[in-house]
Amino acid sequence: LVVIAIIAILAAMLLPALSKAREKARQISCTSNLKQRGIDLMMYGDENEGNMPLERCRYTGGWSWAHEVLPGDNPTTGDAVKYMDKSWQCPSGSTSGLSVFRTYGSKKYSFGTTYEANYGNPRNSVSHMGGTVTATAINMHKCTKPSEYMLLSDSANAATGRIHYFLNPKSTTEPAGIHFVHNGMANLLWADGHVDSWKWRPLRTLFVSNGANNLANLDGMYLALDGKITCAAALQ
Repeated sequence: LVVIAIIAILAAMLLPALSKAREKARQISCTSNLKQRGIDLMMYGDENEGNMPLERCRYTGGWSWAHEVLPGDNPTTGDAVKYMDKSWQCPSGSTSGLSVFRTYGSKKYSFGTTYEANYGNPRNSVSHMGGTVTATAINMHKCTKPSEYMLLSDSANAATGRIHYFLNPKSTTEPAGIHFVHNGMANLLWADGHVDSWKWRPLRTLFVSNGANNLANLDGMYLALDGKITCAAALQ
């Protein structure tokens, strides 16, 4: 009985460390995923006057940035999914399978007039790839501080808990934000192609100190998993 008790104590001590180690491995895999998505966006930008898409503009119906950079025909048929693999999703995120709508979240919406001006107003309304729908893109040539301008991040829909393709905590139907799923940290892809990890409070401070007064200043933009999706601020 003493031996069993000792084993139980050791297991209780080791399991949290093992869990953190597994999550660290998933975080590293997620970093690699985002770097690849950055390459995809930059290659797309090279072919489209510097415009890296944050939503789709080739077709009407649905607005995933992923469908814009993936091969495939009309996205309403779902055929672009056959070009996806697990690298399009965070390995720690919740999902019910591959989908252009369950991938890393894009900074589709403005963080405020002052914030965007501080980075050269890189947001463009464009119709590219022969499309007829006007959509939002970030122009790599206009962005004055690309190492500080976010493109994609770990994300989740607060209503469903699943990975989500855009960030907007104000949405009444798809309230999504940055998901701090890696031991309290989130991976972000920036406009210069680098990926790093942030805790929610320093990241919010970065955005707000640069003039963000829309979306990025809201608690709902920063999500943590504590049995259920909730605002990271509420866990402090």
